[in-house]
Amino acid sequence: MIKRIKVHNLNALKDPSYRFAGSYGVEKFLELFSEEDYDAFCLAYMFTYRDFEMGTLGLAWTGDLKNAGGVCEKNGHYRGSLKSLNTGIVTLLNYGKHVPPAVSHVTLAHEIGHNFGSPVSAVWF
Repeated sequence: MIKRIKVHNLNALKDPSYRFAGSYGVEKFLELFSEEDYDAFCLAYMFTYRDFEMGTLGLAWTGDLKNAGGVCEKNGHYRGSLKSLNTGIVTLLNYGKHVPPAVSHVTLAHEIGHNFGSPVSAVWF
């Protein structure tokens, strides 16, 4: 069930507290998104239109029983600050072109798999 959708429009760029205006790599972008408190949600995802490095389409924290992160994980201290590790991001732009919906769907499913604890595979197709 989708509980909330928040849309950031161009007016957000005028807000000095808006943290996503800069040009960030995918890891930094996920870190910034994760600095918000998403305790009210089991998963929080940001869909963006940024062309991340090396064709990256998404990134998410990987759930792990021994460490922090994953579905329904509560906000906690990680890497020196409070973070919600029940988060991920998916971009709809890749190498300057719009990502087809079928690819975005697979990317979201892939990243949610990481949130559930599926490890990162070293094999890329």
